Amino acid sequence: MFNKIKIKKTLLPTGGIVLATAVYNIDDEIIKPTGWEKIKTLKITKQSNFHPPQNPIILCHGLSGFNSIQIIPSFDQIKRILLKTAQVATVDQSPFEAIISIDYWHGIKKKLEQNGCKVFIAKVAPYGSISQRANLLNAFINQICVENDFQNINLVAHSMGGLDCRYLISAISDEQKTYKVLSLTTLSTPHHGSAVANLLVNELKLGKVIAEDGTSKLVPPAFGQLTTQYLEEFNQKYKKDENVAYFSYGAYFWPKWYNFFFITWKIIFNSTHVLEDRMNDGMVSINSSKYGEFLGVLGNVDHLTLINWLDLNKKFKLASWFSEGDVLKSKGSKDISVKDLTDDFDILDFYVTICDNIGVRGF
Repeated sequence: MFNKIKIKKTLLPTGGIVLATAVYNIDDEIIKPTGWEKIKTLKITKQSNFHPPQNPIILCHGLSGFNSIQIIPSFDQIKRILLKTAQVATVDQSPFEAIISIDYWHGIKKKLEQNGCKVFIAKVAPYGSISQRANLLNAFINQICVENDFQNINLVAHSMGGLDCRYLISAISDEQKTYKVLSLTTLSTPHHGSAVANLLVNELKLGKVIAEDGTSKLVPPAFGQLTTQYLEEFNQKYKKDENVAYFSYGAYFWPKWYNFFFITWKIIFNSTHVLEDRMNDGMVSINSSKYGEFLGVLGNVDHLTLINWLDLNKKFKLASWFSEGDVLKSKGSKDISVKDLTDDFDILDFYVTICDNIGVRGF
């Protein structure tokens, strides 16, 4: 039997947004669902015979991102979000500076370029709607392609960025593009919605201030567009382009109380009986991440580790804040025995694998 949700309305400055959060019993034991160990996870190794893509890679960020991700917003940033001007962005500069921000694609561009890839980091509105972000993405790509004489591109997108890319491919006409999209690879994109967004909209009644198009008067437009209901309609309206190759990856991990995604992980985990709808990376379930050709699941990886934030964690030595007893160690015990975050592979090698898949297919 699943725990009943305890609603505790708390104001938290998370990713530049004032949110009301739903809190489960934090001390409750996390019991592994039957069959979880049968989920096949990817084994990432260093590529010995790498095939670099023939065409450039555009890295497309998710919610709260730009070329950096905003941890603590400036007061001006919060004001602009509330005044609905946060969607304004240009190709060349951020619409406003956060107090604290960190490189979104930490070390990833450099790693891929060292392996012979041409890589560009897209810059769109951190908190805009899918259509707003997709149109800004189109403007960014148009400029890059004109400046570099590119005709074809490959998109690699994290989280909400995958929805932007799908809109770009299916809703923005070819007449508005100077390029052709050959492939889209999505990493933990909520293609089928998020239980966290459902909770914010339905349980916390933010739906009262969200319009039919998914935009909101009090919170950034993106939140209303990440519910399962909205994505069901989105998927019906924006179909795959038969001339584009679609690939996707998912992820899951077991959290400890100090993980950034502990609360959101439990919201998703306790929202359903379906195994791959329960297993998640703190923001997106395995099932929701599936779109096009599903290439596999990363184990012991949370939503930010997917963009190499584990490396930042190691550099800042955050793990040393916790006692050795807080670290999950013993495999096969009745306790949650899987490591909190993976040490099994370098996440940068995962991005080399992504690009190798694109290159092998001639893109």
